[in-house]
Amino acid sequence: MNQPLDEPPQQPQQDPALLSQQSFASVDAEALQPPAPSSPAPQPPAPQPTKDEPWIENPPWSAFDLLMAALALLVGTVVFSGIAIGVLMTTPQLRGTNIHAVTEHPSMYIVVPAMGAAYAVMLTVLYLLAVVRQQPFWKSLSWNWPRNMRWLGFLFAGTGLSLVAGGLQKVLPTPKNLPIEDMFREPGAAWFLAALGVLVAPFVEEILFRGLLYPIVNRWLVSVLYSRQRIRRGRLIFLLLVPWGFAAHGVSAKVFLLITVVTVIVAAIVFLIRLFDGDSAAATRAILLGLVFIAWGQVASYLSQRGLVIASLGLLVAVVLLTLLGLKLQPGTNATNLAVALSVVTTAAAFAMVHGQQLAQSWSPLLVLFVVGVVLTLARAATKSVASSFLIHLGYNFTLFGGLYFVTDHFRHMERMVQ
Repeated sequence: MNQPLDEPPQQPQQDPALLSQQSFASVDAEALQPPAPSSPAPQPPAPQPTKDEPWIENPPWSAFDLLMAALALLVGTVVFSGIAIGVLMTTPQLRGTNIHAVTEHPSMYIVVPAMGAAYAVMLTVLYLLAVVRQQPFWKSLSWNWPRNMRWLGFLFAGTGLSLVAGGLQKVLPTPKNLPIEDMFREPGAAWFLAALGVLVAPFVEEILFRGLLYPIVNRWLVSVLYSRQRIRRGRLIFLLLVPWGFAAHGVSAKVFLLITVVTVIVAAIVFLIRLFDGDSAAATRAILLGLVFIAWGQVASYLSQRGLVIASLGLLVAVVLLTLLGLKLQPGTNATNLAVALSVVTTAAAFAMVHGQQLAQSWSPLLVLFVVGVVLTLARAATKSVASSFLIHLGYNFTLFGGLYFVTDHFRHMERMVQ
């Protein structure tokens, strides 16, 4: 017997008039609703530096690593200089000599061993940092040896740079007696200084300045010029350095030491506060800022009044430039190019200032060293290799000491050095 299929349920019929009223009511309700706020059109993001651009650096090292290397070098120099002085004071030649006279005019037999040992400590610290982070040491420093026989070209470039620098020294007014020349006149000193200048100094200085300082400053300046807030912060720092330099220049050594200790304590407190808040970047900035003020105060205390005025005018010019940058500069190619140029100049200036004491802070030989530093940094930047700048530096120093060797008749007549 066939069963009847279930019929679908019938929908209740609605009055058409009622449907019409509901439709108009819904339209009226929608019309009465306030218009939804229109979301602003999305702004295109500010252009960011591309890490793959040839002149932008992205090293695995940080400002903290640079700080550790600088502290290792500074502390090592002080400690090993003290040890060398203590040893020399026991010799018959210096026994009973006033220690102030020894430290005011340090002998080559103090400077060379102390610098060599301090260099070894700095390299050890950097190597340990690389091992802890499991990063290849030489690759992290961009030590890329030139292919084929190109290394000879860099050596000859150093020779040419040495000849150009010698020509500049002939044209510029140079003091007749420099501290480095007094060291050369000590018995047997020329051989030790030549060995340090050819075999050690180019290698260590290129690692410090072109392997660490340049790429770190390059990356930092690119990030600064892409941020108006950082531009304002840098302008304020430069502005505060001007009165701080004059204050450090006019106080006694004991007062400056007291100010330095207070600065270190304040920087350490800020560092710990920021570190406990979880902001490690701000904590590192606090330490670096304290060191900047200490370093500038130390430099200002050594400068003459005229030199300090010139340096302070340079800082004020930097303040004006940063102000103009904050108003006019837009992130992009111009900001990147400016950051690269400033990083080259900063590295070359630091390279020249490190040799200031040897040259009695005389502006003309320091200017020549600044030009040499610019060439070395440009070579490092263009080739992405510290080995390239090392080879130029090696050729430069080898030519200098080689020329001195022949001019002084095998280092036997050092009085001809200034002729």
